[in-house]
Amino acid sequence: MKKIILIFLLLLTTGCYDFKELNSLAIIEAIGVDYQDDEYIVTFEILNDKKLENTNIDNSRKTTLVTTKDKKFVKAFEDAIKATPKDAYFYQLKLLLITEDLASHGIEDITDYLIRLHKVNKSLYMVMVDDTTIPDLLALNIDNEPVISTAILDLISKNPKLSPVNTSDSFDLMLNTILKKGSDIAIPSVKPENDTIALSTTKLFNDYHYTGSLTEEETKTYFLLKDSVYDIYYEDGPNTIAIYDNKVSYDYDNDTITITFKAEGSIKTIDEKYDLRNSNTYISLSKEYSNLIKEDILSLIKASKENNSDFLGLGTLVYNKTPKSYYDGCGFAKKIVVKANINVNRNGLVYEVVK
Repeated sequence: MKKIILIFLLLLTTGCYDFKELNSLAIIEAIGVDYQDDEYIVTFEILNDKKLENTNIDNSRKTTLVTTKDKKFVKAFEDAIKATPKDAYFYQLKLLLITEDLASHGIEDITDYLIRLHKVNKSLYMVMVDDTTIPDLLALNIDNEPVISTAILDLISKNPKLSPVNTSDSFDLMLNTILKKGSDIAIPSVKPENDTIALSTTKLFNDYHYTGSLTEEETKTYFLLKDSVYDIYYEDGPNTIAIYDNKVSYDYDNDTITITFKAEGSIKTIDEKYDLRNSNTYISLSKEYSNLIKEDILSLIKASKENNSDFLGLGTLVYNKTPKSYYDGCGFAKKIVVKANINVNRNGLVYEVVK
């Protein structure tokens, strides 16, 4: 019995972090960083607390913003902590919001500092902000969305057709991608639109620097190559299929990278000229969509080269097998071959009224 009591007391008095009363903490939901006029601008989004002693804070809002700036990021960040009305608590941190100006300047100093800061949750996501400032975005009043960082996270995680985010894109794993030879990152971006928040373009990086964007169609193709998907719609004129059960493999041999893409596609809409009782219809549609997706993958590779961002990680294939070729400037290999095979079926389609 004494052993049980002792274990119970140890559980109460030990843990990963020091225990503090909740009402003594300022819970940071998001960190925003901009770079203007050679200064870092740091913004904290803090969950509001009616017991906050600072009388300048509007307790009618669900969040409070604290913004500071300095020529050094560390100084701006520490000043933001000092300006926080209670002890800053980062273990619930959801987002790192950055601007294009900051990303063009480079994110190495910021990511290096945050990854080493033990009190910061490392499972957050990095998102770029378009067409507004970070404080203005976080100060938006959106119906049924009292915490903007939560609204942003819901938006990017629940829209796989437009956003490249998944569980492997957390902050710490993303930095591992940057540090890996032959791989770069792609992150989502958001913007204000009609008194709410909308997804913008997918942002590309080379090392720690922003280099360009993907279009919506390119983002969809990237997502097909990146993750298992269900019901990603692909249109070709009046014909639409929903892609699912996709599988992607990569190989590198004899200076050639081969990308093999396979998937199932169920018909959603179809031109009236097609006879769905004829098996040749499915053979024709399978060939049509296989060629379409092959061209889209080749276009995505072209975008990768044009933006000097190996977000597909093709250079890693080269580096792992022939490091010398990678360092000689052949990170994308001399030749890239794409093989696509979409099996189009009528799964779920009702094409005849039964009387």
